[in-house]
Amino acid sequence: MASETLTVAAEAAAPPGPLAEFWGYFSANRGAVAGLVIVVTVLLVAAFADVLAPYPPDLTNNAVFLKPPAWQAGGSWAYPLGTDAIGRDILSRLIHGARLSLLIGIAVVALSIVCGIALGLVAGYFRGVTEIAIMRLMDIVLTLPSLLLAIVIVAILGPGLMNAMLAVAVVVLPHYVRITRAAVIELCRANDIPCEERDLSLTEAYRAEEVFCSGTMGELASVTRVDGRVVGDGRPGPLTGRLVGLFRELTAREGTQVVAHEP
Repeated sequence: MASETLTVAAEAAAPPGPLAEFWGYFSANRGAVAGLVIVVTVLLVAAFADVLAPYPPDLTNNAVFLKPPAWQAGGSWAYPLGTDAIGRDILSRLIHGARLSLLIGIAVVALSIVCGIALGLVAGYFRGVTEIAIMRLMDIVLTLPSLLLAIVIVAILGPGLMNAMLAVAVVVLPHYVRITRAAVIELCRANDIPCEERDLSLTEAYRAEEVFCSGTMGELASVTRVDGRVVGDGRPGPLTGRLVGLFRELTAREGTQVVAHEP
């Protein structure tokens, strides 16, 4: 009796790419997906506000002062959410208000990151009295209720959109400062990178062989010019490259996964 043996070689599946792997973890978290849907919806509403809004946000109508929503007595589907005290459509104002909300959120985060990185780098590099002063100030900010602190800042500076954004930025500033400082100190200690704790003059910065700055995500940016003057040979130096590699190794070895599969 003849028999045939069929051998099937199973090829190992190719590992998923970074984006596919991220989406696999992200999509497994229903809360994250719901949040993404909300954020995308707000972005689309803000982008197409002129098309979606039934009326201009500042258009007044003397005939419809304080009109109630459409599902209440006296309401009309011409104004689904009603009107305000001077006859402006509330739905249209909400749709156009999405743009202002996004602007405030982006401005607050950007301001906090820039100031937090600067203060964190100063505290982590100079250490000593400078570090103590900066970190104790951040601890004081963290001990105060965030909402109360924001209200106090606005009360001191006065009402206004810019002052409100500044108040919120100050409230979230300590988190970026502490993250940046900790990253600078940890990398230097773990890799025996010499660091002299003292004030540097502008002349020393001009004469330095290499200058770089860091951010909260750990990526380093080489500084090749200071006030228009070329630093070193005008190219990223070897220390910058070394620290970039060290941080990548650190995140690969000790990085914490933010989005995880639900059990």
